[in-house]
Amino acid sequence: MATKEDLIYIAAIIDTNSYLGIEPHYNKPEISYNAVVKVTQANETIARYFLELFGGAIRNVKPEKPTHKPCWVWRSNSKDIISFLSAVYPYLKVRQRQAEILIAYRDTVDPKNGPTPPGIKALRESLYLQLEQLSEEGIRRKIRNKKPHPASAKELL
Repeated sequence: MATKEDLIYIAAIIDTNSYLGIEPHYNKPEISYNAVVKVTQANETIARYFLELFGGAIRNVKPEKPTHKPCWVWRSNSKDIISFLSAVYPYLKVRQRQAEILIAYRDTVDPKNGPTPPGIKALRESLYLQLEQLSEEGIRRKIRNKKPHPASAKELL
């Protein structure tokens, strides 16, 4: 059971080193979606901490370049996302809107896995696009706020 301190710590990690998203899967003849939360850390202990508290799965990712470190990814794409996001939501500072969208998406999932009504398909597409928009806004904000690299040491003075 996660304590309040655990949830605050976890929320800080979610705000800084996570992916909260809806991933499209292009199955024939239509697109399906899956809600996902991923946390990537160089420290295996943190990935195991998430696994212990919230289930999901972890995996080791080998570096693609010699300058990169190996890392660990905790991932949850199950019904546990609702309880996980509901628990950390009050402590999130940056990703509250993404958490709201993922919770709304999971509310559209029928545990019986029956055919998805057209209205639900449209809602899922809308939620997916909202998350994409938030991601694009974040990227633009980072680019806009990035200061140019000084061309010379003289500019540092």
